[in-house]
Amino acid sequence: MAQSTALSLSPICGSFLLANAVFASQAFAQPAPVDLVFVHGTVLTPSGSAQALAVAGGTIVAVGSDAEIEAMAPASAQKVDLAGRTMMPGLYDMHVHTYFAGRGKLSCRFVQGAGASAIAVAVKACAAKAKPGEWIIGGSWVGAAFKPGEQHRRLLDAAAPANPVLLNDESLHSVWVNSRVLAIAGITRATKAPTGGVIDRDAKGEATGVLREVASRDIERFIPKVSVEDQIAAIKAATDEMLSYGIVGFTDAAVRRK
Repeated sequence: MAQSTALSLSPICGSFLLANAVFASQAFAQPAPVDLVFVHGTVLTPSGSAQALAVAGGTIVAVGSDAEIEAMAPASAQKVDLAGRTMMPGLYDMHVHTYFAGRGKLSCRFVQGAGASAIAVAVKACAAKAKPGEWIIGGSWVGAAFKPGEQHRRLLDAAAPANPVLLNDESLHSVWVNSRVLAIAGITRATKAPTGGVIDRDAKGEATGVLREVASRDIERFIPKVSVEDQIAAIKAATDEMLSYGIVGFTDAAVRRK
């Protein structure tokens, strides 16, 4: 016998997930005639699996065998052949950094583990699209990808001579900046590293542009504030990607007031 429930449906990248799935054996009042059925698949529920699923007015009203579900559908109902694919409840992620992930997606990107030359090419391309003086923020670099002395502010200076550049590392505990950022932050040869932070220096004692831990976080106050519109765009970029993987709900682990 078909089981009934009342749930919303989320189609995700060719698979189908059931948002907030709670299946019950008892029948609920059907809100509207069945207008969509999914058959010939595996529908996962807390009590086992079924072959098919019926939807009425955007609400899931029953799961059961192909025969049971097809018997509920009028000739006008749309039929989706799952062809052996699986339908399952939507996923919930208990720990995400939504805004920061979205900002990262919309920033100046390069392949993680990229070498110095590839990073220079990426930053140059981003600079070509930016206004003079506009900050170029991106990432993420891996320290092990550089030869000794290769990771230096001079490389970023050459790639983006008219823009402050700040690139995060893979751990988000270090940044690599160009000379413009060092000047904005007032970091010179004489600047002492803050407690809990490191300012990397070259053989001449000059700052290379790599700042670690507290020294990297001290730069944040100099970065222009992000507009509300750009904050919304970042959150949308992150949530759109999560939805594409079937994540229909989440808990944000780091919400800040700015």
